[in-house]
Amino acid sequence: MSRELLDRTDPLGHLTYPPADDPYAGEWQKMNRFERVCWLWQCDNRYLRENVGLTLQFERLITDYGYFKRFADHIGIDVSEATWQEYTRRVGNPTQVFRMDQWSGWSDEERESFRALCGNEMRASGYEFD
Repeated sequence: MSRELLDRTDPLGHLTYPPADDPYAGEWQKMNRFERVCWLWQCDNRYLRENVGLTLQFERLITDYGYFKRFADHIGIDVSEATWQEYTRRVGNPTQVFRMDQWSGWSDEERESFRALCGNEMRASGYEFD
């Protein structure tokens, strides 16, 4: 949500929609931006999980060197902990335009949409949420 993805200014937004065999294909025009971003997240993550054979919690790549190291070893790159720390300490592109509250600040509608759209993929990726 922090990017202009699927916003009116997104130059590729009109190309992003579910394929005809997706359960949300018929709902896309009625979905709000939050729901569309949720759909895109689960679609991208499911594709990676099913086709790459590695499930990642991307936020852990920048908070846990051991976790990052297992991924780096899997893809055959060597990044020292010092180099990793140098890059993970940098503040990266903080945007306020589409700032989203933490889960505790979401509306009941947002939580329900998220559960419906992303719940299965969240559990498959090792997340627990209420």
